Amino acid sequence: MTEPAPPPRLTIAMRCALPMAHVQLPPGYDVRPLVASDEGALGPLMADAYRGGVEDHGESLDYHREEAHKTLIGGFGAVLWHASWWATRAGLPVGASIVTDWAEHNETGLSFALVHPAARGNGLGAALIADSGHALAAAGHRDWVLAVVPENPAVRLYERLGFRAFDPHGTS
Repeated sequence: MTEPAPPPRLTIAMRCALPMAHVQLPPGYDVRPLVASDEGALGPLMADAYRGGVEDHGESLDYHREEAHKTLIGGFGAVLWHASWWATRAGLPVGASIVTDWAEHNETGLSFALVHPAARGNGLGAALIADSGHALAAAGHRDWVLAVVPENPAVRLYERLGFRAFDPHGTS
């Protein structure tokens, strides 16, 4: 049974010019391209990454499994597999960056940047996002966007990586 969606939230749009600066992957992590068969582990990673954060509204593991499935089948736009990454440590999933084609907005977007709480604070998230940006630049993209709730501590990371708030409606 489908769980109700969390309440609507105010987000800010951010854009980053490409190419972006290199960020060194911290030691001890293995990174490879995200593949469709990661779906089974993506839902639990989403649940762990969001738990206790500003975007946690008590969603169940089943909800996050549905979100993972929706993401990988194109529910947030077609996944750009060449620019989406999966990180593990000792064989366990600890992070992902998922880039999608937001065709309805004529944009390429960072749909998810996920890091397991036990792997935070050492640059893994920054490295995954930067790797996605490098793959996009190599494919000819000039910029990319994301949407984030303003209270999310990741806003500071995005700003450090070069993302800047913008008005997606072009009214300011």
